[in-house]
Amino acid sequence: MKMDVATTNISTTSSNDRVVPGPASWGQPGRRPAPSASELRNHLEAVRDAWQSSDWEGVIAAANDLLTLSPNHASVLKMRLRAAISAGLLDKVAQSAIAAADAHPSTAFIAAKKLLSGHQVESAAKVLVAIRHADAGDIDGFDEIAKRIASNLGKSAADLERGGDQEGYRRVLRLGIAVAPTDSTLRRRFSALRSDVVERAKQADFEHDPTGFVAAWEHVLNVDPEHPTAIKRLATAAERSGDATRALHLWTRLLEADPTDTKMVKRVARTAGQAEREYEGLAVLHQVGVASADGDYVPRLIHRVRRAGKLALRGGEARKAALHLALLAKVGQDDDELQVLRRKVSAVLSKELSAHRREKRPADAAEVAYLLLQIAPQNVPALTAVAHHLYQTHAFTDSANYYQRVLELKPDSATHWLHLARASHRAGDLATAASAVARSRELEPSNSASKNLQSLLDLNLAN
Repeated sequence: MKMDVATTNISTTSSNDRVVPGPASWGQPGRRPAPSASELRNHLEAVRDAWQSSDWEGVIAAANDLLTLSPNHASVLKMRLRAAISAGLLDKVAQSAIAAADAHPSTAFIAAKKLLSGHQVESAAKVLVAIRHADAGDIDGFDEIAKRIASNLGKSAADLERGGDQEGYRRVLRLGIAVAPTDSTLRRRFSALRSDVVERAKQADFEHDPTGFVAAWEHVLNVDPEHPTAIKRLATAAERSGDATRALHLWTRLLEADPTDTKMVKRVARTAGQAEREYEGLAVLHQVGVASADGDYVPRLIHRVRRAGKLALRGGEARKAALHLALLAKVGQDDDELQVLRRKVSAVLSKELSAHRREKRPADAAEVAYLLLQIAPQNVPALTAVAHHLYQTHAFTDSANYYQRVLELKPDSATHWLHLARASHRAGDLATAASAVARSRELEPSNSASKNLQSLLDLNLAN
């Protein structure tokens, strides 16, 4: 069972497989520009200064400022969590642990134990659910703590039921099942609750009371967010009410649960067209691996995405066009017309990238570069811009990976070998750094920067 554990989105996307925002996000009023490298560095220095002086609340405040700009900054997520633990601020421990669970599951687990010892059982449970979602593997003692939390939640659920707090009872049961799916007591209580709300919903009639019908089945989803009958009834109700966007969202959930359901493929494709959200519909079909399904409905959807990409380019929306063209490539669409379109869009984005780099705006350059790489994965300036921005934001391992990709295309670039050496050195990969700086010196022996770095590496390796 899936469930929301926090308002903070936990990203598992690596820098090498960056998810570019969909077309609806471009041009949104008030969209904040990407932060500059210097802006991030200043915030990071504030976090470190507070850390060195053991000002835990200052660390949390400074970390919050930085994470507003860069939500997935791994080291700052960990520092904020450790500061909250050190300060004993349990409310902040819970929030910070959930946000850090993906990058630092072991530290988040320490936080869960801290919360449990402080009688913050529901918060501890949410942290464990976040760790499970991160697929962090086995953590020593995890199952034991999960059982203890489940036992506490079972007692709490019983108290809430006796007190007549049905909302609290439902909430605690859902949380308990998410933490300990095999707990027999929780499963029995949860099954009884689910059966009751489903039976009530079955009595509702859309024809006579559409509002009551929707409310009844929404209540089922409040108990079991993945209940297939509830999702199907609500999707059908949304279609009959003319809310194609809501219907698309619900049919998508069912397709993701069972990608082999060909009827659901057709539903998603058809509803995406009705909602005029062809890009999203095709992206869903691609994600679940059915973008080449039989039938005429998927080709129609592909045709409409293709047309939308062409119209975006004609309307001067190169970024939106790039997203559509990249998606078409992912679902196997490639012909002379699409190749011409990709070249035209690449040319526009390349000019934008050059302007950002010329005006020393690395964050903006990286934003365009990520998008450009969706349609031109071997574009050296784009790869370089991303690598540079990652280095500036202290993502050294990812930066080194991008420099490796650059060097596959430009193996005789002394400058890029030096950049790879610097990134690898900062990432702690001394062997790669030593090899890269040696190659840089072979290509450009007079470069003093590579000579100085090699001397530093020789000293580090000697120690």
